[in-house]
Amino acid sequence: MKLARAQGSPSRAIFKLEQIDDMASNYIKRKQDKQSSIKGIIRPGTTVLDLGAAPGGWSKYVAKRLQANGVLIAVDLLALDGGTVTSIESDHYAPSFHVIQGDFTTDRVKEEIIDLIVNHENQSNQRGVECVISDMAANFTGDQLTDALRTMNLCEDALMLAAGPSCFDERYIAGSAEAEDGLLNRGGTFLTKFFACGTQNEKDLMDATKRHFELSTVLKPNASRKESAELYLFATGYKGGKQI
Repeated sequence: MKLARAQGSPSRAIFKLEQIDDMASNYIKRKQDKQSSIKGIIRPGTTVLDLGAAPGGWSKYVAKRLQANGVLIAVDLLALDGGTVTSIESDHYAPSFHVIQGDFTTDRVKEEIIDLIVNHENQSNQRGVECVISDMAANFTGDQLTDALRTMNLCEDALMLAAGPSCFDERYIAGSAEAEDGLLNRGGTFLTKFFACGTQNEKDLMDATKRHFELSTVLKPNASRKESAELYLFATGYKGGKQI
């Protein structure tokens, strides 16, 4: 935490995402062939949706990676750290940066997100969302399993936003109905934090990502404490969405 503060970050989460970015890129390189359309986790000039963004460590890292032609939409129930917001907004090379305070599962916030995406589409050649990331966790109750299951519910909600409301329906084929697809572009990336809670409790989320993405894996960065049950699900190569 001291190192994060020294570098102007509101939390040590920024180091986790930096390491996950490297781990995911190396994973893609090992798995993809020359014909693959997969581009990577965070690419300059694209649009990224950061769910559970407060206090803003992940947003700060993403902003540096996206650069001036990108778009970053940060969403959280809580306000982002003021210093982090100012740091991003004052950077001449920062992407177009938007903060929405509210619950991403509500119609109001979803509409705000979509309006931002559409407005940017109308002003540039950029289309849709390239990456949806989530570092959310449910408020802790003190019971490890309860906390893990509640956080898993958030992960599932985030995946439905990214990959569509039918992504947990085993009969649905990604890309077969535009109205059932999520916010991600074809080939897009999804990253979410979860807490290990047993294979059976994790099954729905894991199976859904395997069906709807070309590649998926579970990552644990070194910045995440060894004793923590914290893990990250990385999936890329979304099979639905618009072809860009």
